[in-house]
This record gives sequence, C-alpha cells and structure tokens, in this order.
Amino acid sequence: MSLAEEDSRAVWRWRFIEEFVVDVRYGLRMLRKSPGFTAVVILTLALGIGANTTIFSVINATLFRELPFPDSNRLVLLWETVGGPRNWSIISAPNFWDYQRQSRSFEGLAIFDSGGRGYNLSPTGTKHEAEQVSGVRVSADFFSVLGVKPFLGRTFLSEEETLGKDHEVILSYNLWTRRYDGNAQIVGSTIKIDGEDFTVVGVMPAEFQWQFWSGERQLWVPVGYTKTDYERGQNGNSFVAFGRLKPDVTVAQAQTEVEGIASRLTQQYPKENAGISATVIPMGDFGMESLRPAMLALQAAVGFLLLIACVNVANVLLSRGTARQKEFATRRALGAPSSRIARQLLTESLLLAVLGGAAALPLATWSNQLLFHSFRLDNMHLPLRVVNSISIDGRVFGFALLVSCVTGVLFGVAPALSVLRGHINDPLKEGGRGGTSDGRTRLRNVLVASEVALALVLMCGAGLMIESFCPAAGRRSRL
Repeated sequence: MSLAEEDSRAVWRWRFIEEFVVDVRYGLRMLRKSPGFTAVVILTLALGIGANTTIFSVINATLFRELPFPDSNRLVLLWETVGGPRNWSIISAPNFWDYQRQSRSFEGLAIFDSGGRGYNLSPTGTKHEAEQVSGVRVSADFFSVLGVKPFLGRTFLSEEETLGKDHEVILSYNLWTRRYDGNAQIVGSTIKIDGEDFTVVGVMPAEFQWQFWSGERQLWVPVGYTKTDYERGQNGNSFVAFGRLKPDVTVAQAQTEVEGIASRLTQQYPKENAGISATVIPMGDFGMESLRPAMLALQAAVGFLLLIACVNVANVLLSRGTARQKEFATRRALGAPSSRIARQLLTESLLLAVLGGAAALPLATWSNQLLFHSFRLDNMHLPLRVVNSISIDGRVFGFALLVSCVTGVLFGVAPALSVLRGHINDPLKEGGRGGTSDGRTRLRNVLVASEVALALVLMCGAGLMIESFCPAAGRRSRL
C-alpha cells in the first residue's frame, strides 16, 4: 500500500469519527428537545432490556458457572449404562477397580458413596448438643482428583480405605467454625461420630462446598469397603465414579476406552455384568438436563418481549419522523445525502438504546435480588454448584451492552429506511404539514401486524410452557 493510500484511509477514518461525534451531539440535542418522548422510549427499552438481563443473570449464575475446581473442564463422571447410553447407573467397587487399573485416559479416578447419610455428632461439653450432619464416604483419591487441598491437615491415605482403619474424618470449613469454633488444634484430636472415636485429619477450605444429589456435605470419611461393597454387578452398585482426564485426552477418546473395558468385563463376568456398558460425561453437564431447556425457554420469552418493545419504539419513531419530514427534506435539498440522514437517525436510535440499557442495569440488579430471595435460589439443589448470589458481572454487562446495541439497530432500521425511500419535494410541497406517504403508512401497518404476531407467539409459547411444567393445570384450563 502506497503512502498516499495510507494517508487517504487515515483521513477517511478521522472524518468518520468526526461525523459520528457530530451525530451524537445532534442526537442528544434532539432528545433533550422532547423529554416526554425520550422518557417513554427509555422506560420501554429499560423494561425489555432489564427483563432479558435478569434472566441472563440467572442463566449465568447456573448454566454458565464453572465448577469450583481447578481445570474443571477435565473432570468427568463415569457411569455404567444398562439398556441404553442414557440409562446411567451407579457402579460397584470391583468394576471401578477394573476401570482404575485398565484405563489410560485418566490422571486419576475416585468414587464416593452415592447416597451419603447422616452422621451423629456427640455433645461437646455443655456448649454443643448432639447433632446430625450430612456426610459421605469417599475413596482416598477423592480430593486429589478434584484438585483441592485441605485448609488444615491432610486428606485420606490409601490404607485408610480398609474397613477397621477408616476411623478418620475431614470436616467442612463451615462445620469446623460453627461447632468447633475454628480451633486450629483440632487436627489430630478425636471426636465422637455415631458413638465411635474418629480422628480429625483435616479441614477443607471455605470455598470447597460439595453437594451432588442434594444438600451440602459437612464431613467426609474413608470409604471403608464393606462385604457388600465387594459384590460385583447390580447388587454391589453403590458408588458414583469420576475422574480427571489427562490434558491431551478428549471426552470422546475416554468414552471409547471405557466402552472397551466394559465389553471385556462383560465377557469376563457374563452373569454379573450382563448388558452393562459404560459412558463418561463432563461433570459440569450433570443435572443440567432439565434446567437448561427451562432457562432457555424463559430467555426466548423475554426475547420476544423485547422484540415487541422494539416494534413499539419503531412505530413511535416513525410517527416522530413524520413531524420531521420537512427538516429531512430541507437537509437533502441543501445537499446532504439520504444515507447521511439515515445514519443520523440510526445514531439517535443507538443513543436511546444505550440510555435504555443504562436504565435497565439498576432495574436488573433489583430484579435479581427479588428473584434470589423470593424463590430462594440459594436452596437450589444444583449438582456441585452453590448459587450464593445473582450478580451483574462482566459477562452480564457485556450481554446487556450487546442487547442494547442490537435493539437500537432493530428499531432504528425502519425510520432510516423511510428516509432513504422518501422524496425530497413532497414534504416541501405540503408546506410542512407533515403528511404521511403511502410507503410510510404501509411500513407502520407492517410493524403493527408484526407486533400482533409476536404477541400471539409469546402468549402461545407461555401457555405451552405452563402446560409442560404443570400438566394438571393445563388439563384443568381446557376443561
């Protein structure tokens, strides 16, 4: 590229920026001249953008939140399957040991008791009464596979998996601070659990919160394999297995490997492992099967609501454009190209959208708090995720900004097109009476019809969603 071409492009870029700044200043002056119109449009957009931002905030706090473990994208669950790839089943200890010995795709594999149970803590003097807390049996590699380290002490040793040598316990940070007053000397001491002595070997950090099926676990004990655990096949199935993939291994590669191992186990133990295969799924996907469609349906619903708001605003802008026909015609008669005026209108639309987005953020913040406390989202039993709050972070802010810009373009296109299709002489001949051309009338009719269609789609979708979540209510409504 020659020096002259580079200079020409630099001049063109500077001219574009300068014209954009002029358009923004002019647009702000026009909006200040009509405060009532500006307030109504900003409020309309704030409600639509705020609703979308609120639902996206919930999605961001649930579906998009990564698991609270290092390199959580490499964590997978290992299920046995019976009768189909989606018929997941828990695993027996002997089968797990075979997967552990034969697999080459994992840095490590671990298991935990699928059900968990309540453990009774004996009174500690006069300060704390007897209490039952939720705990779970885990293999020695449980914490290392997750990639977490204790806040105090150590994790379990492999020899502590043996029954009779399994009287060690690791406490959650919450239980340690609440019941044992955060005593740093508790490691190595003995506490009574179910009437037996257990040695406290560690305390987990505050950010480690483990809930899988339901409820947060407060303590962990070694698996201590019982006689029943040694049974192979369905009778001995009582554990959930998970692993950490090696950095260069994909889920598909691990899937192929475990299917091969399951096939060999079926041949080796035809009675116990009849019809059993295996599958791996990303740990972060577990439990999201029912939540994901519901959240996406809600996002689609508020998206239609925003489209209706855009059509409303476009109609208002077209009506306002009718009053400005003489202004546009005069500018074109003086030499301004139609594209320049259309760009000015798009800039005004983007200004309105950005202002609406700015007003939507505090509205979304308030709505987030209302949703969180009204529906007790902190009690949602999301596997491995604890929703402590719904906040507007960088991702949500970026979503709100993107929605605002797209919204501005959507409702700004119609007024801009009406200017590009207009004739110079018609408004001047009318003497500024602000007559409406047939083309503009047709465009407004199309927008009204689109608004009605969108409203019908939204109502039908809402009815179908209510019926899918509440079938009984749907049947009563038809009666």
